[in-house]
Amino acid sequence: MLRAINEATSKCSQQCETSSNSLSSEILILKEENKALMDKLKVVYGELRNMMNEIVLLKMALAHDGGAMSSIPIPTPSRMKVSKPKAYKGARNANEVDNFLWSL
Repeated sequence: MLRAINEATSKCSQQCETSSNSLSSEILILKEENKALMDKLKVVYGELRNMMNEIVLLKMALAHDGGAMSSIPIPTPSRMKVSKPKAYKGARNANEVDNFLWSL
């Protein structure tokens, strides 16, 4: 009985050691992948910051009309003519109320 317990304990400790080594190596791999992803993220963040700076400069150039921008036509919004609905006369007819609401 004691021999069986010792063998079982030995097998358990070997399996625990194997699992621990395996998990340690997987943790190292994940740390390396995480570092690589963080490095890529820093590069992308830097590029994004540069793009935002360029957008700000372009907006400033357009706002100040820095000479070269004067030849580019900038569309202006046109005003639409919206028809006004007929005045509601207070009728309690469902069709008239519905028509009034749809005309809005």
